[in-house]
Amino acid sequence: LVTYTPQAIWEEALSSPKISEEDRKVLKESISSDSDSILRAVTTTLREIDKRRWVNYSYTWNGRTYKIFGLLNNVTTWVDRFKSIGDIIVQFDPIHSALPWAAVRMLLQV
Repeated sequence: LVTYTPQAIWEEALSSPKISEEDRKVLKESISSDSDSILRAVTTTLREIDKRRWVNYSYTWNGRTYKIFGLLNNVTTWVDRFKSIGDIIVQFDPIHSALPWAAVRMLLQV
């Protein structure tokens, strides 16, 4: 099993004959000796952005401000309740209601 450090990979790439001298010079200047910490910082930042993506979006309608995350959370809660009630009702007469309920449930999952 061969493992490469990020620095070793960059050194191998820079020694490739496919790279022109001008490109090699630009790459050497831009490569940081601390590339692992940069990668960790970028990864952490992207995770934080992904977590807060829907939390901060809001819109104003009729003078009231609504947060999209809160609205979607409420809608999801009610759809889950509706699905569980529908599942209970279908158990009483599965012959006539199973196929239509399967179609409705499939649409609710989308």
